[in-house]
Amino acid sequence: MKSRYRCLVLTLSIIVAFGTCSLALGAKKKRQVRIRRETLPQEIFRNYPDLRGSEDSLELENAVADENFLLRIPNRHWLERVIGDNYLIPVSKGNRNFYLDQESFMDRGYGDRKYLAPLALAYLEQFSETYNRKFYPNSSFPHLKITSLVRTQDYQNYLVHKKHNRSAASGDVPEHRSVHLTGYAFDVSVKKMTRSQALWSADYFGKDILSGLILGVYEARGGDFHIMVVPQ
Repeated sequence: MKSRYRCLVLTLSIIVAFGTCSLALGAKKKRQVRIRRETLPQEIFRNYPDLRGSEDSLELENAVADENFLLRIPNRHWLERVIGDNYLIPVSKGNRNFYLDQESFMDRGYGDRKYLAPLALAYLEQFSETYNRKFYPNSSFPHLKITSLVRTQDYQNYLVHKKHNRSAASGDVPEHRSVHLTGYAFDVSVKKMTRSQALWSADYFGKDILSGLILGVYEARGGDFHIMVVPQ
């Protein structure tokens, strides 16, 4: 009888010990589960929902362009004409606060596109100066990359064909035209920015969107902030 009792006690002790060990291992595994960090686009869109691009945002940009009677430049001939009329002014290659991506601004038969409307250029210069003063106060060369300024409709059609993306702003629908055609828009690349620099830029643009100074979206696929300066 005593032998059976001892055997039963021993069996129960083993079961309890095994259960305790299993619970401990389970708790350890739970502690090892890491919370996945948000991606940069997720954090930007959570904090600044106005920067999420959509057909609605493109339609809003075109509505603002229409309200202010902004010209859409169809081709190289018209581009050269408005440059001659000083509707657009040159964006200097030697600007110390930003630089132009060489590949993006190759002529390709579509004309010199290193131009902006004066108001848009003034905003770009102000943003880039603030950015460099914040992150590169002692640097003697620019760190901010600009990938797009004015475009013609012909060049926009070339980009759509090149990217095989009919959802892009091809101009097939007037409300979905790219506002780069007006000379009031530019793109800022985030590909060489740190996360903190990209988030700071999102905050800068987000505040100016709320103030009505600009319209803008973060284009996660291309890694750019697309900014349209609102005529005042």
